[in-house]
Amino acid sequence: MELSLHKERVESWYAYKNAYVHTRSLLRSSGEPQASRNEIVFLHGRYADPRGCDLLSELLEPQAGFLSMDFPGFGTSYFTDVPFAVSELLELSIAVCRRKLSENPNARLVLAGHDFGALIAQLAACVLALEHAVPNGLDLVLINPMTLSWERMTRTPRWFYGSAARRELRRFLKQSQLLGEEQKSRILAPRRAVLARIIQTWPAPSESAAWRRKMARFSGSLLVLWGARDPAGSRLAAREIFDLYPHIEFFEHERAGHWPFLEDPEWAAEKIRHFLFRTELFRKSA
Repeated sequence: MELSLHKERVESWYAYKNAYVHTRSLLRSSGEPQASRNEIVFLHGRYADPRGCDLLSELLEPQAGFLSMDFPGFGTSYFTDVPFAVSELLELSIAVCRRKLSENPNARLVLAGHDFGALIAQLAACVLALEHAVPNGLDLVLINPMTLSWERMTRTPRWFYGSAARRELRRFLKQSQLLGEEQKSRILAPRRAVLARIIQTWPAPSESAAWRRKMARFSGSLLVLWGARDPAGSRLAAREIFDLYPHIEFFEHERAGHWPFLEDPEWAAEKIRHFLFRTELFRKSA
């Protein structure tokens, strides 16, 4: 599904360590970044279209400001030396959230992510919540998420490398029948070295157990959007998320695959808008 865009955006590269991180956000008519009572920071996953969130962000205006980010080595972000470890990607995500909140300190933060980005969003939310860094509220939106339970990544990592990753991307695209051909052509697979570094630095079992305990204490609201035709077999991830979090809303798109927010952005925007409205009402009543 491809719809036209009408809003202008700011496109920038944020310098962080040995990387330049690509971000996109909406502009106001005055030329300033969009400000809102809700600020969404969206972390793209492994297979990302750098422009993929443009329509979603426009559909969510003015209810939420929106910034999307590619990790170094993913999409159009890049690094100059050694690829980032998982812990460094987490640090980067937290830094971007803090920077966004410094621009709009009265906002509620909504950390959103897709695939691997959804895992980093969960870890970042735990850190920010424990530090009480978001006084006006912190919630999560996860789309076809990866979780810490993907232990096959550490046992048989070669599926994640090089040509195997490209084959997986082709399989995902084949099942995502709502995507237009132009959209498919823009989705990029990360470099082999980037994926290898993620595997090498994946949390060990003891570290994963500690993270799960932190996740279980997360008190914000959680929305999960799922594409039923996703061939990744990641329903185990959904089960783990249901087991971990006390407050969760779950919606499944029967015709969508791995990228429901790209395949049907109006459906995703509607679910997110209603989620923002309900959680805001809940906080006011509380």
